[in-house]
Amino acid sequence: MPPMAVSRATRRQFGSLGVVVAALVAAALVSSPSAVLDSIAGLSARPWRFVAVLAVLYVARPFLLWPVSALSVTVGFVLGTT
Repeated sequence: MPPMAVSRATRRQFGSLGVVVAALVAAALVSSPSAVLDSIAGLSARPWRFVAVLAVLYVARPFLLWPVSALSVTVGFVLGTT
């Protein structure tokens, strides 16, 4: 039985998937969780910038398949309970 030929579209999809995975791995290696939390906490000093970032994240959320609770926790972390 001869091996199946892989189409150009399939190779292109695997290539782009590899690029995305490589970018995610690089981002995980470069940024630490504490640095991300510090930058998010720093937004509490600039409320308009925080609102702008939050609006962009809420618009992008359905396309990235993020849960609403992740953004709600972020708002609670930045604004606090008071």
